[in-house]
Amino acid sequence: GNAGDQLQDLLSDLETVAAKMRGALREDLCAKVAALPEQARRRLRQRLAVELPPQVPRQVLDAFCFGATGYGATAQEVAEDAELAAITDGGLVARAVWEVAGISQRSYVSLQTSWEQLYEWCDAALDAANVCHSEYELLMYLGSLGYPIDVQRRAATQMNPFAMEVTRVRAAVADSASLCCALRSEQPVVPPEGGVAIEDLLVLVDPDVPRASKLAASSKLLGEVYTSVVLCRDLHMYTGWSMRMALHAHSLLAAIQPRAPAVSQSDLEAQLRRQYMGRAYQCRHCGFGPIDHFACGDLASHHGESVGSGAQINNACPRCEWFSADLADWPAWDGTVPAAALQDRGGISGGGGHGCTAALVEVSLRICYSARALWRSDAGGSAQELCNKLAMWDQPLTAADGVDHPVQLLLALAICDEVSDSSLETPAVLALLNEVCARRARDELRASVGTDEDMVAKEARRRVAGFLGIADASAPHAAAIEEPEPPQATVRETCCADWRLISNDFDFATWVRETVQPWVGALLFVRRLRRQLVHRDGGWPQLERDLESGPAAYADVARALQAPVGDTGSLADWLDVKACDLRRVCATMAAQALLHHSSQLRRVTVVGGSLGEPLGDVRETATLQGLAVDLRMAVYRDRVAAKVREWHRVGLDITVTRARAADIGQYAQMCGSHVHSLTREAFWGLWRAAKKDGCNGDKVKEFLSRANQAFNNKYARGGPAIAS
Repeated sequence: GNAGDQLQDLLSDLETVAAKMRGALREDLCAKVAALPEQARRRLRQRLAVELPPQVPRQVLDAFCFGATGYGATAQEVAEDAELAAITDGGLVARAVWEVAGISQRSYVSLQTSWEQLYEWCDAALDAANVCHSEYELLMYLGSLGYPIDVQRRAATQMNPFAMEVTRVRAAVADSASLCCALRSEQPVVPPEGGVAIEDLLVLVDPDVPRASKLAASSKLLGEVYTSVVLCRDLHMYTGWSMRMALHAHSLLAAIQPRAPAVSQSDLEAQLRRQYMGRAYQCRHCGFGPIDHFACGDLASHHGESVGSGAQINNACPRCEWFSADLADWPAWDGTVPAAALQDRGGISGGGGHGCTAALVEVSLRICYSARALWRSDAGGSAQELCNKLAMWDQPLTAADGVDHPVQLLLALAICDEVSDSSLETPAVLALLNEVCARRARDELRASVGTDEDMVAKEARRRVAGFLGIADASAPHAAAIEEPEPPQATVRETCCADWRLISNDFDFATWVRETVQPWVGALLFVRRLRRQLVHRDGGWPQLERDLESGPAAYADVARALQAPVGDTGSLADWLDVKACDLRRVCATMAAQALLHHSSQLRRVTVVGGSLGEPLGDVRETATLQGLAVDLRMAVYRDRVAAKVREWHRVGLDITVTRARAADIGQYAQMCGSHVHSLTREAFWGLWRAAKKDGCNGDKVKEFLSRANQAFNNKYARGGPAIAS
């Protein structure tokens, strides 16, 4: 069957990967030794002499630690020497090298390092076909280290992998095989720092084992099947490389946020449930819990008892004071955590002026490293094309322009070999933040009223009119039904452009800040990273080598990226506006995002959009005035449309009445040079009016003289009239 074919395809690919894995691991281990300082290699030699069995020849240890060049054995030398290969392939040597290099990462579930985890792949092909009978069993059998991520998926994720969000990245790594086993057996895997149990991992190309981890991450098992599970909760929904980049990009945005001062609400709730579920009680009267009655079933025996320093034991409900002496009267806690209990335990996390933590800086650099290994980052790659879009300040950044999601731009800015200064200057930042706002606006509008574009546009205008204080009464009115409308350009010139900011129903300033704040933190990280790459020798290629060497080699970069945010993180500074103008600018950003929420509404007509000219600068007062005029003109167009509908209903009668009252000269003017150029209502109204004056009257002759021959042949009396 098809499922069997897919499993065989995975097993065949696994066999190919396994054949290369041992050599890749040897190369990675030898490269790690070669990158050690001389003193560190000597410490490694001393440690191996103590930890390895005494029968291992000392000259083999010397060959491994120093080799012919003094920098350790090469992978080729290992392959040609059986004794050298025996110790190189042993886990003791790899673990010793990791510790001497200062690399402490290991799965907190399997307790294995990345090298040890991947070494299991070497002989896996021999047993996998006999042990595993499904794709998921293969995921439980073999895996790789990864960072736990919290993923919010959408219905559209299967079609567009960027239609998702990573809300958090945790710094303590786990391994995918152990996690898949735990999920299959419905056992929660709680991270070392506590909080919500983990369900997904971001598997990266690991600088600790670059060659071996790239083999694993690019395998069909992890690169395709596990990626599909993380994004879509399905084994068979992998649609291509963009799924892996979506995970990298969204995880980078989540990882590089300045640290929050307190734990999140979801983590506190999870922690309380783990600690008290099954042992705590709740109030029978108001439901408050958890209440931890323990050590005695008679609650009255100590209730009110003094315990010194003025304190008393209180076994009543802390919220409503309900009390029963019998423990059996207290229901078991159902896991509902009241807001008061959360407040008593330190509150809920928020933002702050802190910089990124050291752990998340490490995660972020590793995400960038992995993305560079999987996404071409030189001048000819698609990542550079995205950076170039930002550098050209008038270039739209919509989905129709090849930007599936703004996080693509963020990742490209972080990983490209060279990035123009223009890509991170204020106009580029503004363009990016405006696009972020527009994407959110569209999602919220469609969630509110559905996918009908007319309804979405109507809701957008309603919201913007609300916070700009624009009433329909201030919009231009249509002319009387029998009067023609002036050109719209003329109406627009005289249209009111006033606005008055109101935050009662829609707090536009908070909405903009909530939308762009994560991006401001991310852009600060990228700016600092690009600055470090310019000031350090070798740029990204050198930083890649330093990441592969160990933490000491890139400590300067890590320190720079951890610096406090301070004033550099203020929205006014990023937008290059005065603080007193920020509220107006936020209103303009929100209004523009809501009114121009789609690719078509943000692009000019020459590239398939609906705009006559590019969107205005949100920092300019004139842009907000223009949006106010747009809203009023939309009301005017609705009024004109209503007038046209009414004209279709009564226009024929009006034309007949006016034409009958007109003299022959006025009637001729109403007919114009050619009656077939008139509207349907005007044409037949004029003809009916003419006939009411008699079939051979002057108005009939006037009308027929301006009609074509076919009409004359059909309607003229007493022979054809002169054709027009």
